Amino acid sequence: MSYKQRFYAHLAIILVVLGALVFLSYFLFTLIAASGEAVVKAKEELALLLAKKNQIKDISKEYDIIKDVIPTLDAALLRKNDSLSFIMLVENLAAQTNVDHKIEAVTEDASSSSGGPPAALFNLNVTGAFGDVLKFIYLIENTKPYASIQTVQLSMAAASAQNSPLLSGEQVRAQTAVKVYTH
Repeated sequence: MSYKQRFYAHLAIILVVLGALVFLSYFLFTLIAASGEAVVKAKEELALLLAKKNQIKDISKEYDIIKDVIPTLDAALLRKNDSLSFIMLVENLAAQTNVDHKIEAVTEDASSSSGGPPAALFNLNVTGAFGDVLKFIYLIENTKPYASIQTVQLSMAAASAQNSPLLSGEQVRAQTAVKVYTH
């Protein structure tokens, strides 16, 4: 074999070895990169799971703190579709405060569509002495079931309302919208 042939043979062998090294290194680096991506995804999932675990632990602590209050809260909310008990409460409070009342529109699930807590909306018209009407409004807001006065409009009572046997003297009329929270 001549010098030239040996040179080309060595050159071919060197090129084959270098090609094999490049191919093997590329193959190994792609395997390492894929494994690295899997490790990064696993770390992200682990971090997400740890965050969820901490969130669940915090929620459990909050529940443990308030679990004794839940029955009290349930007792203070109006049962869904049980408007009669609130109407009876209004009747009793009207008798206690010596006011004439009229319950108009009752809307069940007033807050469900707006995304708030479930509630029933009552429109009450109350007529009586100014102090009695204010006492009635105060009692409505501070009794169970929990209620919130949404709007109040006070005006002098009409002459026809003053003919009521319960009413005498200077009378005022309160038109109120009362939101009663339900469960």
